[in-house]
Amino acid sequence: MEINKVNIFEIPITDEIYSKKGKATLNITLAYNPPCRDSRIDYTGVKMTYELFRGLSLEEVTKYTCKPDDDEFEKDTLPKHLKKHKCKLTPSMQEISRGTILKSSHRISSNAASQQVYGDKYYLAVKCQERWYSGPKHQPYAVVISIEHDNEEAVLYEEVRGVLEARNRTRVRQRS
Repeated sequence: MEINKVNIFEIPITDEIYSKKGKATLNITLAYNPPCRDSRIDYTGVKMTYELFRGLSLEEVTKYTCKPDDDEFEKDTLPKHLKKHKCKLTPSMQEISRGTILKSSHRISSNAASQQVYGDKYYLAVKCQERWYSGPKHQPYAVVISIEHDNEEAVLYEEVRGVLEARNRTRVRQRS
């Protein structure tokens, strides 16, 4: 990822997640290896964080995601009436952002009302901000997203895989 940029990932939330009784959990893990120095104060040269959004379009997420190359990187620029679309993460980003392996989760309400309000897509915005580092402007990282459901009858893997395969077939057709 380029330093001082934002990458946005679409996460499909299938009907199976909303329709089965029980609770669903979206788990996010981000790992990166920033340049470091020996001093304990501000030791990482690059800082990465992420935010999770629901019920917004990709254009809205792009518009309201902080731009890391301006002074608003750490500030939440989402208008007040859209705050409910930013997902609460446990533990919060403030609690985990000092490390280089960030892991948090979000509970998804399994009901038709949530599906109607938030839709079938969540968006993960991964941010990378330069701190004191002035070397090459690229930061390798890995992100893993998993979805769990308390209900053993929920067939999440097959549904998500089907959505992703259909999307990939569409992309291949568009390139041809």
